[in-house]
Amino acid sequence: MIKLTKLIKKDLKLILRHKWAIIAHLCLPFLLYGIFAFIFSDMMSREADISPMNVAVVDKENSVLSRMLINNFKGNKSFSKMVNIKTMKEEAAEESFKENQLMGIIIIPEDFSKSLVYIENYPINIILNKRESLKSSVLKNMMESYGVYVSSVEKSIVAYIDYLEEYDFSQSELEDINENMSLQLILAALTRGDLFQEKKINSIPSSSSAEYFIVAILVLLLMYNGVSSGNHLIKEINSGCLKRTVTSPAGSLSVLLSKWISFSIYGAVQMIIFILPVVLFFQAFHQDLIVKIILYMWLDIFFINSIFIFLATFFRKEEVFMAVGNIFVFICALAGGSFLPLQLMPLEIQKLAALTPNYWIIRASLYMMSYSTGGATGLLAISQLELTLYSLAGISLLLIFISYLRLRKAVRS
Repeated sequence: MIKLTKLIKKDLKLILRHKWAIIAHLCLPFLLYGIFAFIFSDMMSREADISPMNVAVVDKENSVLSRMLINNFKGNKSFSKMVNIKTMKEEAAEESFKENQLMGIIIIPEDFSKSLVYIENYPINIILNKRESLKSSVLKNMMESYGVYVSSVEKSIVAYIDYLEEYDFSQSELEDINENMSLQLILAALTRGDLFQEKKINSIPSSSSAEYFIVAILVLLLMYNGVSSGNHLIKEINSGCLKRTVTSPAGSLSVLLSKWISFSIYGAVQMIIFILPVVLFFQAFHQDLIVKIILYMWLDIFFINSIFIFLATFFRKEEVFMAVGNIFVFICALAGGSFLPLQLMPLEIQKLAALTPNYWIIRASLYMMSYSTGGATGLLAISQLELTLYSLAGISLLLIFISYLRLRKAVRS
């Protein structure tokens, strides 16, 4: 332990010698704060993207089916939670739309019932407010779910009619069956009120924009700090300093652990400097949660540094390792949720993101914050956190052990 402590002190002194690198590392969090605050200031200040949107419905047909559709819009919780429906005349709706009071206008045409019976994919018309592109895209996707339903009904009925054509049915009888089936299915759907269903993301807990990007930026910073730890190891290998140290009583394992621990201490200081402004000025986390996040991030720092120390054992040129390391950080940040929130990613991209360390660190952090504020199911959050913690600890130790074997072999050669 005494020899290991001396090696850690030596490595910390080497880190502190690079003053410009330290200044850059300390300034980078505030620079990223400024960039993300500028880009996402509107989202973070208002959370306007999830507030109900005012939408007018113009019923030109005024039939039983059209009134049932409007009642479905108003009565469906998944739809009404996002959209505030107002039944209006066409002239009044257009006037409100011009004054930017409406996010869109849903027009039920005069031939709405006929369109439903004959299974047309888009029996209603939608006018979207292009000045609010994000909200308009949300409204468009919600309304397209109606078209998807009608299209699904159409495929089922067409398949059934094709089956009946093999028997002795006249064309008029087939048309009557088609109309009756179409009308019954549409009526059943409109009365049941489940055209719009809400699908919860079970794998990733919800969070505010500010909470998410605080964690995402912090993980990105720690990844870049990990690149420095691997680069420092390659420098010592190339300089011959490592070989002299290994042949001393310290041993190769102590040398490797000193690199791992010293850069983890440096990363922890960087983490605290990053979190303090959030706590002091924005009051983002309460005291108990701050302690948990810092302790959890300590483990993440050890995990990240073990990855880059392991990668460093495969390289001898600093330039090549730095290039590969930075590309690896960028790919992990892009796919793992440091740039784009995981909750907004398609399911296929989330599966790819699960191959990156960013994904697991951010995901567990969100579970921790969500559980602390009562937003996640207790047993689920605890089990996910425990699984992540044990996995990160096990992988870290395994990578350090493999790095030790590779380092000893490299020094001997």
